[in-house]
Amino acid sequence: MNKNMKKILIVDDQAPMVKILSDILKKENYQISIAANGQLGIKKALEINPDLIIMDIMMPVKNGIDAIRELRELDNFKKTPIIVLTAKGGLNDYQSAMDSGASSFMAKPFSPGEIVEEVKKLLTNSG
Repeated sequence: MNKNMKKILIVDDQAPMVKILSDILKKENYQISIAANGQLGIKKALEINPDLIIMDIMMPVKNGIDAIRELRELDNFKKTPIIVLTAKGGLNDYQSAMDSGASSFMAKPFSPGEIVEEVKKLLTNSG
């Protein structure tokens, strides 16, 4: 395990989406962890302390907006970049994501290039 490898937590309940994201980001040499809903996402984030989180909005148990709000209340995650990646691309969704503390908002479908660029940009700015 490379200590310099950046850790990314993907929180999404759609297995095919998680697989696509994982494959894209593993090719860029990121270490990937996965959680299937917001509640598990928070638990996983506390375990691994990721460098960046990619969060879906619509998930069972706890949605992404609530999960981001909770993470932002914890000292460890006040500055952690969080990308909201969602099929809900409306203005209200964007607004609630940004209000909850998201660093960035991307609508599905996305291109691999876009997601890699956004991740790199946020990791550079946060480091």
